[in-house]
Amino acid sequence: MDKRQHIVDLVDALALARADDPALTVEDEAWSYRRLVETSRRAASRLHALGVQRDDVVVLPMANSHEQASFFLGAWRLGATPLPLSQTVPEAELAHIMAAAGARVVLREGQDIAGEPLWERPSLLALRCRAQASGGSTGLPKVIVDTEPCTLDPAEDHWGWTEGPAMFVPGPTYHSGPMNHLIGGLTRGIHVVMMRKFDAARAIALIDQHKPHWALYVPTMMNRILKAAEAPEDRAKLSSLKRVWHSAAACPSWLKQAWIDLVGPDAVWEIFGGSEGVSTTVISGREWLDHPGSVGRAAGNGEIAIFDAEGRPVPPGTVGEIYMRNTVDARRFIVISDVKQRLNGEWESFGDLGSLDEDGFLYLADRRVDMINTGGNNVFPAEVEAAIQSHPAVGDAVVFGQRDDDLGEIVCARVYAENGTIGRDDLLAYLATRITRYKLPRRIEFSPEPIRNDAGKVRRSGLMLAPETSALEG
Repeated sequence: MDKRQHIVDLVDALALARADDPALTVEDEAWSYRRLVETSRRAASRLHALGVQRDDVVVLPMANSHEQASFFLGAWRLGATPLPLSQTVPEAELAHIMAAAGARVVLREGQDIAGEPLWERPSLLALRCRAQASGGSTGLPKVIVDTEPCTLDPAEDHWGWTEGPAMFVPGPTYHSGPMNHLIGGLTRGIHVVMMRKFDAARAIALIDQHKPHWALYVPTMMNRILKAAEAPEDRAKLSSLKRVWHSAAACPSWLKQAWIDLVGPDAVWEIFGGSEGVSTTVISGREWLDHPGSVGRAAGNGEIAIFDAEGRPVPPGTVGEIYMRNTVDARRFIVISDVKQRLNGEWESFGDLGSLDEDGFLYLADRRVDMINTGGNNVFPAEVEAAIQSHPAVGDAVVFGQRDDDLGEIVCARVYAENGTIGRDDLLAYLATRITRYKLPRRIEFSPEPIRNDAGKVRRSGLMLAPETSALEG
């Protein structure tokens, strides 16, 4: 018997049963289920007036907010598919994403919908629950569409959501993890606490105030919270956390161990995998203590294999390219991109290198592609290089990652300005109109000579910047 129900119907039912209970808190403002549902009905009316129909994609460049969540629910009432983006997405990037997704409607922050009528029609079933945008190795973003219908079984809980009263989800919903867990909490009657912009001291205060049992972080957040909670009284404010998930970037072993020491091995969990959903790995804190440095074993119907450069399997403990496949539901996610994924038969690769041990636990080693992971955000050098190279004064540019204790990696650039001179501040101001803020180079070095050889090649591994090179703030 199918126990799946429409996401909107589940939230509406909670508004009837628990009307004044807190549903969603963003920073200092809590909204009840009643208020969230009422605003989402007005959001549906606004979307309908704009011509949104079933299966349309609605693009929402907004920070985490009650407004954004209302438009998620409003879109689902019409059977449409929401696609969240950063509120600072430049117009050129927005235009590419909208074209790739086939979207006609975009709504930025600050919509005044108080005068809109309450949408009273039954909710239509969206056949594509959500869409996300991600960086692309060609220099252009890609769109990943979840083809699951807008339904779920509220009795299912593989994450520990329902083990307590509140969830802390500080990451932006334009990443798949925070959006998934926002939905997971709202539809199961769990108070979801979010932030517009992450700040470690504020995060500790919110945890102390709302006592969430569950949290989702990227390692950069874990690092900043740990450093901001050095005093025993601050660490005591984190004691409500019974389940801490982290994802989106590799977690240094010292940081993982510190969190295990802080909240216990049964509380720390990690998930690794691409937004495309081919396969994931999961590891608990106790498993990690037995397999330090691992990101876990394949979960569910997923499988993992390691192949060499010729596409042949390698023995356990040997580093090669990581390939994944799903034995049952390989095509839940549709990827709209200018570049095809690397394939080896039914296996797909996302550019990571690593190894498997005898027990099937995966260990990450490096990346085949030169993708940079800064604070949990993936940045492809080709995209940033293309933006820099579009400046009239720039002849060439090479972008690469460099290790950073706070963000994991920072985006760095070496620039050759053959057609004139350009200063760092002027270049950054130019780039801010073309790429999202987290993709901006934090360090720039100007080269007096061409960077690439006559064949157009460059070794990024040899481009580390000297410590005295000016660092960028932001």
